[in-house]
Amino acid sequence: MGFRLIMDWRLEMRREFLRKSEDSYLEYIKSLGCVLYIPLSVDGDLQDRIIGNSLVYTGIGYEAVWDSIVGMYRFMGYNQYTKTYTLDTGWSAATFPNNEFTGMTTFMKGTGGGNGALLDVGNYIPMGGAVMQHGTSVTYNWTSGEYKCAYALSSSGRWLYDNGALYSTYGAYTPYLPTGWGGYNWYVGSYNSSNNATTVYYKDILMFNRVLTLQEVRKVQGYDPI
Repeated sequence: MGFRLIMDWRLEMRREFLRKSEDSYLEYIKSLGCVLYIPLSVDGDLQDRIIGNSLVYTGIGYEAVWDSIVGMYRFMGYNQYTKTYTLDTGWSAATFPNNEFTGMTTFMKGTGGGNGALLDVGNYIPMGGAVMQHGTSVTYNWTSGEYKCAYALSSSGRWLYDNGALYSTYGAYTPYLPTGWGGYNWYVGSYNSSNNATTVYYKDILMFNRVLTLQEVRKVQGYDPI
């Protein structure tokens, strides 16, 4: 077997391994009630793996830019109450039967010091993803580098996880529960003026229709084996 054939064979074996790994991961997160998974894994990859639809640019605000150095997409906030990217999820009240959810996101601060919560649902509710460090979504207070956050909410409370560990628990907050969203549309946009011109790098955006345990969060985010 020639050198070129060997390299092609190894490349195909690696692709097959990655396909099987992604299939196994998808099977696992679906078993936990995953209703949204946007890896943003490579340039041009804007697809949600659960439904199969992709993010659609609305023409309002700044288009996302792929950064090959950090391996993430950079999004920038625009004016208050705008939707820059939308996603057809097909969600309804039946998607969240227990009126609870868990969101998680891998992200990194960019430029600007405003509010980095650009992932929203319903009527401009900043719960389309977990985008906080130590309890704040204000990027001025964030440290540099890649960060993983998870946020679980139910009628009995809220749980915030930072980099695979429980950061804090809070009392229930009804407006942020699915029944308080005012709709089930998911989008990337700006819900207040402090989002303006703030840039954030995102990847691995997930939402589940139930409260995940810390052990489940750690497995989904890759800290522990599935």
